[in-house]
Amino acid sequence: MLEEVRRVMEDPASKAKDKRDIQTLCGINYSSTGMGVIWGPTQDIAQVPECMCYDWMHNVCASGGVGAHHVNQLVRVVAQAGVTLTDITAFIQKVVQPTSNRSLRSFKFEQRIADTSSAPIRAFASEVLSLVPALALMCDVVLGGFDPLREHVACFLLLARALDIQTHNNDTLDFLPRLDTLLRQYHKSFCKLYPGGVKPKIHYMLRCCQQLLNVGANVSCFAPERAHKWTKTISGFAFKICVKP
Repeated sequence: MLEEVRRVMEDPASKAKDKRDIQTLCGINYSSTGMGVIWGPTQDIAQVPECMCYDWMHNVCASGGVGAHHVNQLVRVVAQAGVTLTDITAFIQKVVQPTSNRSLRSFKFEQRIADTSSAPIRAFASEVLSLVPALALMCDVVLGGFDPLREHVACFLLLARALDIQTHNNDTLDFLPRLDTLLRQYHKSFCKLYPGGVKPKIHYMLRCCQQLLNVGANVSCFAPERAHKWTKTISGFAFKICVKP
């Protein structure tokens, strides 16, 4: 895979579209000046892509994650079926969330939706964690009997069930076979319904169960990123004082 990326990127006859497609397909951003680890003498040590961390928080919830893409596309499909964004917003704002989840009382789809088949919702990962169960409830009690959206509803409920397992701390390890089945069913359904949203993260998502099994714990980037604003503030201050002339 790595050599194929390199071949396409370094071939003078390759078109710009071919270069973009091969990077998206393989999930690698090619750089002619940054090949040391991937293609240099350390290739056998790095063992790309086996060394990658398939973090379910980034693959599912974060901006660009499959969950963020799916929320955006489901809302677009429901709106195209005749339900206004205002009504969808009103529903999710009234859903009572667990205290651990982020409140959606000020969330408005009218301000966050991306009206394209290839973009995610403009939302933080913590908001996606709240949006998925809220929209799943809407699928259950409002949209379940609406035949034109039947496949879309079934697909989104697969996501909601998988995410519910992933958010159960280390108890998730007890349900890895079930989680793996859900993710594979979800992968197949999502790729069929939303081809414009098929990015590398939808494929990385399938590696999450094996990684959790190898590590022996439900690890994700949620914990370290809770304080990202604090660390970014320190970094910005240090940059201004120490680096910027």
